Amino acid sequence: MNQYINSNYLTFQLGRACKQCGEPIADQEHSTREFCDKYYDEYGKVYDCKTSYHRERDKPERDAQRDLINFHKEMAIRIHQLYTNRGDIVKTGDLDAFNILLTKSIEFGISENGEMTSIFMGFKIITNPLTNNHKIIQYDK
Repeated sequence: MNQYINSNYLTFQLGRACKQCGEPIADQEHSTREFCDKYYDEYGKVYDCKTSYHRERDKPERDAQRDLINFHKEMAIRIHQLYTNRGDIVKTGDLDAFNILLTKSIEFGISENGEMTSIFMGFKIITNPLTNNHKIIQYDK
């Protein structure tokens, strides 16, 4: 409730309500108001209908982003394990054993000589298609 509106003279004839909790919004509030005011309980917990409403609406997108980020973090862990166990030059079978998918990299490109560079979180893997050797390069980006 707007602090400048006298609560003794509120009307609710327009039938407006908060989009999140359904609490009535007074006719004297600004016509674009769609949510209750943010408030705190006696323990300091915040109640914010606007944030809750948008958080629920954005949840599918945030879940997809979280899943993608977690996938790339897991991939970086596997690449680090491979790098630690087998060194910086590995064969295709080693990538397969650690379930490292070059096609699922964050970014990749193919040079004029046919080498493919796959970029992961913290690592680059340069693939030579003729020898099936893969060079793992650690980097910070």
